[in-house]
Amino acid sequence: VKPTLFSYHYRPAILGLDISDHVAKAVELQRNRHGMKFRALAERGIPDGWCVDGEIHEPSKLAKLIRSMLAEPLQGKFSTKACVASLPEQHTFVKLIPLGTFAPEERGEAIRWAASQHLPFNVDEVELDAELHPELGTGKDLHVLIGAAPKNLIESVTTVLTSAGLHPLGLDLESTALARAMAAPHPTGTELVIDLGGNRTTVCVMFRGVIHFSSNLPFSGENLTRTV
Repeated sequence: VKPTLFSYHYRPAILGLDISDHVAKAVELQRNRHGMKFRALAERGIPDGWCVDGEIHEPSKLAKLIRSMLAEPLQGKFSTKACVASLPEQHTFVKLIPLGTFAPEERGEAIRWAASQHLPFNVDEVELDAELHPELGTGKDLHVLIGAAPKNLIESVTTVLTSAGLHPLGLDLESTALARAMAAPHPTGTELVIDLGGNRTTVCVMFRGVIHFSSNLPFSGENLTRTV
């Protein structure tokens, strides 16, 4: 099912939160009849060792930092506890795969089986989501965009969010969020999106606005800084 958090019918403000190894960022947006309205922005550095390679090592300290960050925004004022947070790209998986032809009542099991053939994790140890894209198939064949994240990762992130006083409505993969933000308004061809981060680089290949593949590269802004 495609995300509907920012659909016309979803009126309340919502907070987006991104947590990396070195910094936490938050923005609050609200949709009205004129489009998206900016309400607040916050950012706070994360001390070394609290988050390492996408894994949270100091959950209670991080929750306290997020609570303090939202109480002292850089701009505006946060008015909601409802949030959507990103999951670290290096611990998640997203890929467009062919599904074949199945009756609607069989698709759920077919998607799970097909995902198990591609996932680098045990399918029983992950939370799996899928989005059908029949427009990308040929004939009656379906293509499905699968996204997966380990259950222990999801639990650690949601624990931090709730400890910070937030109400998590959803968790998003970095690559899918990046694709939605950077894709052309009316994509018809192939696009390559590169996110050069502080300690890693994410690369997404998209066709007609849909991710086909994403990967992480061991190259980052820190590498450039050290080289210079």
